[in-house]
Amino acid sequence: MGCHECRSQGIEDYSVIKRMQNYIKNDDKENLEALLIQIRGDKKNQSQEIFFKKSLNIGQKFFNPPSYAVWIGSTKCFLLFISIFEDLISTIEDFFTGEKLSFMSYICEKGYFEIFKHYLPYYVSKFHKLQEENSFNLLNQLSFSTKCLNTEIPNYYTPIQIAASQGYINIVHYTINYFSQENPPYTLNIHHLNNETWENCALISLKKCNFVMMILLFEAGEAEFDLANKEGETAIEILTFASRTKSSLQYLECLMYLIDVIKIDIMQKHEEILLQLENRVAIKYFEEKLKNLGIFVTKENLENVYYKKPSKVLFSSEFMEQETQSPSEISEIPEESNRTDFLGSLSITCE
Repeated sequence: MGCHECRSQGIEDYSVIKRMQNYIKNDDKENLEALLIQIRGDKKNQSQEIFFKKSLNIGQKFFNPPSYAVWIGSTKCFLLFISIFEDLISTIEDFFTGEKLSFMSYICEKGYFEIFKHYLPYYVSKFHKLQEENSFNLLNQLSFSTKCLNTEIPNYYTPIQIAASQGYINIVHYTINYFSQENPPYTLNIHHLNNETWENCALISLKKCNFVMMILLFEAGEAEFDLANKEGETAIEILTFASRTKSSLQYLECLMYLIDVIKIDIMQKHEEILLQLENRVAIKYFEEKLKNLGIFVTKENLENVYYKKPSKVLFSSEFMEQETQSPSEISEIPEESNRTDFLGSLSITCE
């Protein structure tokens, strides 16, 4: 049955744990700090056990308090924990490793910017140390999850590629600035080509038709878009394939930026690209760009040659009124410039 004192102690500990979980869940740093001080005063010999025991849960998954704070993105509570306990980040890394996840990949997947900023120096230092020791298995554990929680994210993406894929402008921008005077680890290098698809952050941003990410990568990071992936697909081909699940306007912005600002070579595989295009405005725009280069070809003519029967051309209702305009009237991107004023208007704190 157990003595009354033991049962009382168990109830008290449970109450403390529930209070701690609620404070972390609400990112309530002030009340959490008061509770931690109380625990350290009342339970001098047991406080470490309470802080690092897997006592908090989400469904069937149990966490120690600091790892729980990271898991749910409780930034203020995370910063409080690491200000109190030494070597706490190693404990959190061990928790994520036990879950077959990379701490760095996880926060890039979730977009926890403040946690990313504070973890970054520690991560870089540990990465270089493991690299010097040729500890490749530990390096992989540090940077790659066995399986990302979002199953649409390949587990071979580097952390910065995950952030680019997820559209976290703040993380990508901060990383570019952080390594402006030094070489980053390959896992945080926007130029790195992953081993599976040979794609960098630039090509990955095209898969998402992420116009703002494209601009950031090109103008702040000088990322290379004029590449082909392992399958031989060019930037425009990757973008065109992705456009089938994205909005027409989103796609057209990316296509025009690729051609008018980045100056992608549109002559390469232009017939294949024209045959893939489905948006009527995009088709007219691409045909006009080819015409300016002395290539007089239309999608309809190509289909008559290759398919004998033109396929259905798709276009969004938002472009019905613009259909009669020339593509040059639609795009406002200046031909003479290979930069825009985008970065000057980007208000992201990178300190």
